Amino acid sequence: VSQSRYAQLQDVGEIDFVLYFPNDETGELDIIANSDVKNFSLDLIERDSDGKQWSGLVQGILGMTIGETKEVPVCFESGLEPQWLNKNLIAKVTLNELKEVELHPLDDEFARKVSDLDSMDVLRESVEKRIQSEAESTTQSNRNTALLKKIEELITIDPPEVLIKEQIYLMINFALNRLEESGISTKGLTEKSIMEPLFESYRPEAISKVKISMGISEIAKRESIQVSQAAVEEEIDMYRQRNNGSKHQVDWGMLQKLIVKEMRQDAVLDWLANQSTIEYIPETYPESSPPLGMPFSHPMATDDLTTIETTAETISDPITQELRPYRDWETDRKSTRLNSSHSRAPRMPSSA
Repeated sequence: VSQSRYAQLQDVGEIDFVLYFPNDETGELDIIANSDVKNFSLDLIERDSDGKQWSGLVQGILGMTIGETKEVPVCFESGLEPQWLNKNLIAKVTLNELKEVELHPLDDEFARKVSDLDSMDVLRESVEKRIQSEAESTTQSNRNTALLKKIEELITIDPPEVLIKEQIYLMINFALNRLEESGISTKGLTEKSIMEPLFESYRPEAISKVKISMGISEIAKRESIQVSQAAVEEEIDMYRQRNNGSKHQVDWGMLQKLIVKEMRQDAVLDWLANQSTIEYIPETYPESSPPLGMPFSHPMATDDLTTIETTAETISDPITQELRPYRDWETDRKSTRLNSSHSRAPRMPSSA
């Protein structure tokens, strides 16, 4: 709904603006070429870190009336030519139109309009369950990432070179497969002049993966952590159902091996979590920028893992691990293939 009052937070302003830079020699403001922007729609909301470069413009527009022109100090981190980034600039802004966002009442009609549910109470419960599930998944992922990092730190030996190379082959093959699945030809990418620098670029990550795999294998062996064959078969059946009709040829023996490794890693991480002291810190948001997109209050349970205290002996039993589909690109190796299951802030024009 159009408004004729002063601009305030939560409005949507349509503006024209031109950028200027202070000329130290003349003391005047010089226009930046190609920075004239017309009929630009800007949400007048306080920005988080992802949109903070628009905060100065928003703050300058607050209190303006339609037709008013004002000079506003701004600083952009992106969207401009390099020489103007992170510089103190001036935007000459004209407010053309001001609209107030009208929110629909949070009633059953709203629930039916935005979902297939019949009431607001049911929609609220559904959204809260989804948020809680996503939060728990994020927390577990953060926990596992920290545990894997801790396992890597406990490996004090250098992994065998043969295992590092095999891991690099797997990572490169996975990348090639992803390109092919996206319809991008990999012809010519396996030439020596391309593969040698690519091989070296993957080396640090490969070493990390091999160390983690060594640790997972040793822990599983020492603690007699095993994977249920029934659970493995169930996972394979689910894979068959998800990929029914796929044209890709699947090596079911290799798939089973990868599933076993993945499930064993999950079991080891769960065991470690029960044996370790873990400190969780709730994820926080700036007071001025709460999570957007939710029309009602909700519990946020997302946690970030910050500390893990545990002890272990030096682990030395080597084993490679790769939980992704792969295809060997070496001509002297057998080729195997698996199918893989896989606040709005306006941007400045590129010429500005």
